[in-house]
Amino acid sequence: AYNIRNWMEHDKLKDIYLYTQSQEGLELKFQKLEEPIVTRWWLVGACAVSFLAAQQVWTRICDGIRKTAPSDSASYKVAVSTLALIKEPMIMSDVHLIAAFHNWFLFSHFKWCQLGDPEVGGTPSFQSRHMLVRFFIMLTQVEDTMEEKWMDIAEFNKFVRSLENINDNKKEIQKKKVEHFLRIVKGSLTKHFKMWVSEKLFSSPSLAKKQL
Repeated sequence: AYNIRNWMEHDKLKDIYLYTQSQEGLELKFQKLEEPIVTRWWLVGACAVSFLAAQQVWTRICDGIRKTAPSDSASYKVAVSTLALIKEPMIMSDVHLIAAFHNWFLFSHFKWCQLGDPEVGGTPSFQSRHMLVRFFIMLTQVEDTMEEKWMDIAEFNKFVRSLENINDNKKEIQKKKVEHFLRIVKGSLTKHFKMWVSEKLFSSPSLAKKQL
C-alpha cells in the first residue's frame, strides 16, 4: 500500500497509467490515495479496492518496469515483488478480503465518523451524540455476519470466488481467517467504543442498564 501510494505521487507514473489503461480498453480515473487520517486501515482498504479495480493495468505497468528498469533500482524491486504477489492465489484472495471489508463495513462507518453533527455546529468528526447508536449498528453488523453468513453478502462475492483458485486446505484457512478477522473487529469495537457505552453517560445506573 505504501509503495503504491508513493508511486502515485509521480506525474510520470500517472502518464504511464493513463496510457496503459487506454491500451487495456479501460476507463479508470487516476486518483491519488488519501492520507490515512482516521486509520491506516482506511489506506490499506482504499489501496486494495483501487488495485483490484485496475489489476490489469498495474500488472502491465509492473511487467514493463521489470523489463526496462535497472535491476538495482527501487522501481524494479517493487515491480518484481508486486508481480510475484499477484501470481499467488492466497495473496490475491487476501486482497479481495480486505477490499470486501472496506466496501462492506469500514468505508461507510468511518466516512460517517468524519462528518459533523449539524445540531452542534457541524464540526467534522464530532458525532458524540450518536456514537452509542452507531456502536450498536456496527457491532450488530459484525455479529450478524459471523459463522460464514458473510458468504451471502454481495460485497464478499469476489472474495468467495477467489476461493475457487486455491485447494481445499487453503480454502478452509481462508474461511477461518475471515471468522478470526471478524472476531478481532468485534473485540476492537468493544474496546475502543467502551467510553460510549458507559453508565456514566446516562442519568442513573439503573437507566443505563435498562437502555443497554
